[in-house]
Formats: sequence, structure tokens, C-alpha cells
Amino acid sequence: MNTNIENCNEELLKKQKEQLTNEIVYGKHSDHFAVFDIEAGCRKTRSAEKALIKCWEENGEKTIFVRLSDEDCRESMKIINSIANKNIAFAYNNEDVPRTEMVKINKELPNIPIIIITHQKYKVLMKDSNKRKIFSEGRRTLVIDEFISTIDKIVFGESDIETYRVLFKNDAVLKNAFEKTMHEPIDFLTVWNKEDSSRRFARMTDIHPMKNFNNLLKLIRANVTNELLFEWRNKILLDSVEYPLVNKNLLSSFDTVKMLCNQILDYKQFFNELILYSDQKLYTTDKQCKYWYLDNNILLDASGELQSAYALNPDVFVLQRCEKVLDHSKWKIINIPVNTTSSGKEKILNFYDVVNDDIKKYGDDILVIGKKNEMDLIKVPDKNKGYFGNVTGSNKWYNKRNVAIIQTHNLTDVDYILKYLHYGKGIFEDKLNLGTTSSGRKSKRIYSFNDKRLEEIRTKWIASEIYQAIKRVNRNMQYDSEVLIYINNEKVIELLKSQMRNCQVSVVEYDDTFTYVKSKQDDYIEGLKKDSYATRFIDFLAEIQNGLHGEMIDSKGRIPKIKAREYLGIKTSGNFSNRVLYKSEVILYCKARHIELSGQYIKLPKAS
Repeated sequence: MNTNIENCNEELLKKQKEQLTNEIVYGKHSDHFAVFDIEAGCRKTRSAEKALIKCWEENGEKTIFVRLSDEDCRESMKIINSIANKNIAFAYNNEDVPRTEMVKINKELPNIPIIIITHQKYKVLMKDSNKRKIFSEGRRTLVIDEFISTIDKIVFGESDIETYRVLFKNDAVLKNAFEKTMHEPIDFLTVWNKEDSSRRFARMTDIHPMKNFNNLLKLIRANVTNELLFEWRNKILLDSVEYPLVNKNLLSSFDTVKMLCNQILDYKQFFNELILYSDQKLYTTDKQCKYWYLDNNILLDASGELQSAYALNPDVFVLQRCEKVLDHSKWKIINIPVNTTSSGKEKILNFYDVVNDDIKKYGDDILVIGKKNEMDLIKVPDKNKGYFGNVTGSNKWYNKRNVAIIQTHNLTDVDYILKYLHYGKGIFEDKLNLGTTSSGRKSKRIYSFNDKRLEEIRTKWIASEIYQAIKRVNRNMQYDSEVLIYINNEKVIELLKSQMRNCQVSVVEYDDTFTYVKSKQDDYIEGLKKDSYATRFIDFLAEIQNGLHGEMIDSKGRIPKIKAREYLGIKTSGNFSNRVLYKSEVILYCKARHIELSGQYIKLPKAS
């Protein structure tokens, strides 16, 4: 790979890399992360690797380097050992460290200058201080490549309640102990699911729940073996007809008694933290998942300006705000405003036909990024395909000129709210508007949070994912690049533009290009552009009196209101009443013709 970067302020980039090196080698960021947002494609990872070598060769200091994947760890190990001309780095990952060799290797770790671990390993060490000592003791500097999320979502709903009730159904003591331990979350769900399912925050009143949790776990350990748990679990899984409400995924995770106990213990977080009720479930995050530090801590994140965690918790993350050094005047963003969420694309009959027609002019010189399960529909070689979840930090496509983003990579509403709560400090939940708005039709469909803070988190997260995806191509900045982005979000496009200095942006409207699945509402609107529901209903009644729609009339000369409502394309009985039955013109028309609208039927006058 050619390391020369064109269209770059080399002097400024050199200063930024020197600062990064100095902070890695001599820095004193002991209780926070110094976040360096040097632009994507500027070889900040390579600079960090050289700095780690310098830590050892100049100061005799041992370090930890955290990278995204096993493959990344192996890559850094090879590069570091090659530059140092000796084996001073070791990649500690699942593929390279067999379980049978772990004890032996763990004993050797203190003698290795640079240990390289994955994001996942770092997260495992969050909860295990004893294991963490094996890796961290005697080391001064920790460098993390790319942001690590500490959000471990905990969910509890009716299907989860049913799972434990069925699992413990043959042991009354265990069942009662579970009900006693979780009675408050169960009561919350029972009441709220019946009364009002609107999204809200809550706190449990029992602030000392551990006595019940400890008793339940003690009973499980004393009375349930792995073999018995296996028997219970499999019997339930094999009889899905008898147990339709059981959460099969949750049940399948109970491989051992220890795993069952750990899952139950996670629910303790509902009593310690603010909880969110949404979609008839309770949500919180595991606040035990906390970043751990060494004496000096550095984080590399090219999309640092777009990462909401940094702004929400400036005590943990101190953003260095590196000035943009790359000139993207050779890059052109072509925005096709269309709803490319998963649900949005389901309504477009020819979406992939249009995309394939758009990208064919680029031949082999384009990377297409979308959802993993849709890539088989894209007509480019497999080597030209990527998906959200496997592209961040990758250099596989560094020499491609162009890229197409065909998915709005989104999280659930709950995920964004939990981000705000998990990373935020001093948050007053009663001041947070949890509502959402959806407006516009077809390709112009726009969805957003009502609360500006939540919407900013959502928008920045989407922009960050797209930015990281875009920057997989033209890594040396020598080509003219076109970036096709199928998304209906002007704010995201503006954020991308802010990250890519001097980038050109154009918007291409495809209103007449996409073919949409027609709903009943679409059919109704097309036929009634000038007519109201009330007028259409009157026309409907006139047609009936002229002998049409006989299939809707029962033996007593009545028409069920629900059939009339469905015929008009009105979804709810409330809208049918408000928009039709309560209208004065409808009332007067029916009175004059002796048509009764009471009850569940439209009663027609008897033929004279």
C-alpha cells in the first residue's frame, strides 16, 4: 500500500502526529482518555504503533494496544515487530491463543513489552479486575484504536417473565423466590402494559434488593445442576406449541447454572439505575461496564466530532479537536434523497434495480456498503461489497475510487435514549421529550426525535457510521471520487460535508424513478384527491341504494361499519367516527333517506 497522501496539509499533519506521539510516550492522562480525531486515512494507527515502540525502546515502558478485531491485532503485531526488528508485540486474541495454552501465555505476559488485545477483550476485562491485573500490571500507557461502546443493554419484558415462570414451574420454591425478587419490575410491566404503553422513565422504590437476589441465587445453586437445567431448558425448547410466549433466545442462553445466575444478577441494575419503559419492556444499561485506565490513556477516533459519548461525558473523554488536513475537492457526494431504512426499502419495489443501474457505470471501481443480508442483490463482485459492522478501520478497499452507501444504518429509539442516559452526566429525565415524529410520504419520509438532544445523538451516529464507510476508499486521496449516498436526511449530509473539507455535494431527485408498494391508503388518496371521507361515504351509500356492493349487505339489510371503514381505507374506528359519522353532511344525508348509523351496523331502509 502506497503511504503517500495527496491533497494533504503535510506540515499540519506532521505536527498532529508529533503531538500524538508525544502524548503516547510522555503523556499523563491518568483519569481520562485524550481523544485524537486525526482524519481517517492519515495513518494515525501506524503513528500509534511507532509511538508504542518508542515507549519501550526509549523509556523501557510496557503498553497495551486495543484494536477492533483479531485480524487488526495480528496486523499490528506484524507491523510493530517488523519495525522493531524483534518480537516485542504479542496479539492476544481468541484465534492465536488456544485455551490449552492460556495459563502458560498468561504467565509470560508480564515480560511482553506490547500486548495487543481486541475491543471485546477490553470489555471482558471491565468486569474482571483479577484478570485485568494480568494484562495491565506494570504497564503505563493504554492506546485504544476506535471508540469502544460500554453499553450493555439489559431488557425485561413479559416473555422474559414467562420464561422464568415456565423454567421454574416444577419447583415452587424457586418460582416464588423469583417472583419475590422481581416483583417490582413485574408489577410495573403488568400495570403499564394494561393501562398505557407510552414511553417513560421510572425508578424502583426498593433500593436494597440484594437480600432477595442473594437468596434466589443461593437456592438455584443449591437445587439446580447443569444437567437438570439442560433437561428443563431443552424440554421447553422442544415443545414450542405448549410454551408460545417463552423467550427462546433467552432460554437458549442458559447453557450452565452460572450463566443463568449471571443473567438474573444483571436484573439488579433495574434497582440501581434509572429505567426506561418502551415497547412494553423495561430497559437499562449495566453501569458496571466502566472504562478502565492505566497511567496514560489515549483514544484514536477519526469521527470524534460525531461521537456523542465524548460531548456527554467530558470528564472521561477530552477531545483534542485536530484540524482537518485533507482537501476533498476531488470528492463529490451525490445524495439521492430516499428512505433507506430497512422498513423504507421494503416499500420500494425496484430499489435494487435502480441501485444496480446507478453503479454499473463504475465497473469494478466501486465499493458498495449496505446491510449484510441484502448484499446478494447487488451486482458487483463480492470483493467490492462491504456491510455495516465489518468496514470500520479496514484498508481492504484503499485503492477503490468510488463508494455507494445504500442503507441508513440506524439504531432503535431505545438505543439512542440509552446512549444519552448511559454516557450523560447530570441528566434530568423529566426534561427529556421521548416522543418521535414521522412526516412526509414515500421517498420524502422523515423520522426524528422531538427532543433536539436525542435527535442530535441519532443524526451524529448515522453520520459517523457513513463517514467511516466512505473513508474506506481512495485512502491516498489521489483519485476523483464519487460517493453515492441513498438517504433522506439533510442534516447527515451536512455533517458529512463538515468532515470532508471542500467536498462537493449535489442532490439528485429520484421521485419518478422508484416504484412503491401501494397501500390501501395510497389507493384511497389517489381516488379522492379532491373528495373528503364524508363525501366518499355519501357516494358509497348512494351506490348501495343503486344496487351496488350487495356482497356487504347481510340478511337483515345491514352493513357492518367495519366493512365500510375498510372500503374507505380508514384504519381506526375513531377516525371513522370523527371523519365520517359525526360529519353534519353525513348525518343530514342519512336522516333524509332513513338510514340508521347506530351500533355496529349501517341499517338501510326496508324496500317499499
